[in-house]
Amino acid sequence: ASPAAISLTTVAEGIFLDANSRFCELLGWSREALIGCSALDIALWPTLGERAAWRERLLASGRQQDFTARWLRRDGQPIDVSISADIERHAPDPLIALAQDQGLRGL
Repeated sequence: ASPAAISLTTVAEGIFLDANSRFCELLGWSREALIGCSALDIALWPTLGERAAWRERLLASGRQQDFTARWLRRDGQPIDVSISADIERHAPDPLIALAQDQGLRGL
């Protein structure tokens, strides 16, 4: 199992297509609950503006490296993460994202 929290989503709407166990554990959601939902459905981002800013940067370059953001876990607890993401241009619409809990860096 990978120590990285990995998800596969659509670029346009942020709908989860897949997620590994670490991603689910990090956010407090089961894989089954995530698949088919969007980041907006699960209130992942504290505000729409924060998600929009990240998405604009991602679309401009097709890639983000170590973008620091605050997400919300299922229980509403904020978590600071570092996100690296890449738009897979050869696929219909998927975005591969890796997230790391900032609180665990350096441990």
